[in-house]
Amino acid sequence: PGPYGAHLRRRYRLQYSATSHTVQINLSERIRLSVGCASQVQSNSGSGAAKLMLAAACNVAAGTNVRTAVNVTGSQPEAEITVARSLSQHCTVQHRTSFARGSGAMSLIVNPWLSRTLRGSLGGTLGGDPNLTFSLVKSSLSSGHN
Repeated sequence: PGPYGAHLRRRYRLQYSATSHTVQINLSERIRLSVGCASQVQSNSGSGAAKLMLAAACNVAAGTNVRTAVNVTGSQPEAEITVARSLSQHCTVQHRTSFARGSGAMSLIVNPWLSRTLRGSLGGTLGGDPNLTFSLVKSSLSSGHN
């Protein structure tokens, strides 16, 4: 627009643009609902993608949280449900089940504190890409677990 619009369009080209919007609604003290969308445009050809998101999280009991999410990109919906539970103040367990593009996967991850500054993670996934993971993370005493 304006007298310099054609000059600016010739000189500057869009390389990448992205935007996302999310609204979180607290339905009650324990239940949160999130609705959102994201889009991106890459290069001057206008190729890009858009995604619609719907998620709900619920604190079902002390130390137990459930999260569900559905994402739709084009005609490919993806769904996921995650249950996270604190077994003690030193150990958490996370179970995730997901479905995408006609296949599903299940994973189980255990995160114990091995000491005040060392946290471990042991996880396994069954499904399209089965794997087993193990990791150790050391933190400083000032950010360590109580």
